[in-house]
Amino acid sequence: MIPMEIRKIIVADYDDGMKVEAISQAVRVSTSAIYRLLEKRQKTGTIKPSYENIGRQSEVTPEKLVEMEALIAENSDITLMEIKEAMHLSIRKSEISNILRNKLGLRYKKRWCMPASETGQM
Repeated sequence: MIPMEIRKIIVADYDDGMKVEAISQAVRVSTSAIYRLLEKRQKTGTIKPSYENIGRQSEVTPEKLVEMEALIAENSDITLMEIKEAMHLSIRKSEISNILRNKLGLRYKKRWCMPASETGQM
């Protein structure tokens, strides 16, 4: 990433008529990076770095979250593997568990179906 001060110098030198190769040697930035910066300025009108497309996009979109919540509401005993298969997800079961816990606020609570045994440990 090119610091903002260097970006301003590059654009000012280019506007003053300096060649891209000379700017590249002066500020020690590749010519392709300078061309990309100038193209960005031409398209968007700004030389500020953009952060909106950084990082990996989640496979579970907000629409899929709604679908997942509805699937769980229909069948409260559904397992993580069944959710993965029903929604055709390629993520791990642990990631599905994190989504349920962190994004949907669902917690797993183990319920005992049978009363405690009257005989204790031997």
